[in-house]
Amino acid sequence: MYINLLSQEYQRRQIVRARTRQWVAVWLILLPVFSAGGLMEWSRYQASVTELATAEARYAPLVELQDHNDALRSQLNMLRQREQLVLEASGRRSLLDVLGYVSRAAANADDRLCVQQLLVGGAKQRLGATNDSAGEPLGVVTMQGVGMDNTAVSHFVNGLRSTQAFRQVQLKSTTPTEVAELSVRGYVVECTY
Repeated sequence: MYINLLSQEYQRRQIVRARTRQWVAVWLILLPVFSAGGLMEWSRYQASVTELATAEARYAPLVELQDHNDALRSQLNMLRQREQLVLEASGRRSLLDVLGYVSRAAANADDRLCVQQLLVGGAKQRLGATNDSAGEPLGVVTMQGVGMDNTAVSHFVNGLRSTQAFRQVQLKSTTPTEVAELSVRGYVVECTY
């Protein structure tokens, strides 16, 4: 049998010292392992940060283009809203449509007619009237110009009527006049829609 004659405090210190040496040995072994693992994870993290920065640098022009595209879309929507307001105010007839109808009708006159003045305006109407309202015109297009003769003016008026874009096409007047010492017919045509 073995009897330990050392004091209890000394015995306790020896046990603590022995356990401390054991744990220090374990930590000295594990510390390089954990350090190597941590270093590997840190290098992976740095590589992913670099890769992310490269991807963001490549993606930055796309973000700029998307922002520019969004700005253009908002401008386009604003322009569409303005156009809608203008079309509603002018009886839903755009000026380009009117010019197209007049150009086609002028082509019926075989280059023997000239439109010198074209006025587009709103007719007297009640608030909220539409193209489908009974008998009340929403807009008036007045054209003045010259034609070589009454036949050219007649072809022009018939061409305007054949577009079926206007409710009424009226030849208001034709008058003989001279342009560059040529005898021609001045005319005034009024179209309502």
